[in-house]
Amino acid sequence: MTPATTCKRGADYRYHACVKTKKSGAEACPVRSAPAGELERFVIDHVRELSREPALVIDAIAQAKASVRDTAPALREEERTLTIEHERVRDQARKLLSVLANQTLGDGGFASERLGELDDQAKRVERRLGEVREERVRVARTVIDEDEARAALSLFDPVWDVLEPKEQARILGLLIERVEFDGVKGEIGITLYPLGVKTLAEEVAAADRTASTDGDCVAAEART
Repeated sequence: MTPATTCKRGADYRYHACVKTKKSGAEACPVRSAPAGELERFVIDHVRELSREPALVIDAIAQAKASVRDTAPALREEERTLTIEHERVRDQARKLLSVLANQTLGDGGFASERLGELDDQAKRVERRLGEVREERVRVARTVIDEDEARAALSLFDPVWDVLEPKEQARILGLLIERVEFDGVKGEIGITLYPLGVKTLAEEVAAADRTASTDGDCVAAEART
């Protein structure tokens, strides 16, 4: 679904619209839209519940770790496939260059055009290969400490209402990987973003260290 806004009775109404209906018409989806406010409140309440129930945090972390375990092999296989494809394309280009170097007849227009196509193909493979390698590094870093995660999430409920909307959106963006809405069954599935939980935990730990350092400095100044 994608966020959208319309005007009803002079007021803006926010909702999430099914992407299928935009591409294939209203009949493509039995639930064409859902109110944004209700969905967002459900997500926020779910994260609040996580912050209050340590057992739920452990379950969420276990799911995140399982997701990492499922993702890593697929990324390794894609990297291997892309590496082979990149070498194959470059090998074709080398052979074609050799043909052009030894060509004595014709203007070589077809071979030059094909060489350009191979170069474009190699660049596309290189870009994707770079993305996959970055993703592998990101996944490898996603090792979440349960105590740190509980400490970070425990702060969500007490401070949420005093945060600025921009900061609220940033924290939700950190924590939530995806939200799946089944309008027919009336079910909403929420998947935590493993690295986001880790990032939030690191931010909280850094803030605690800064506060501790500042406190030590104030105490030292008071003694002098």
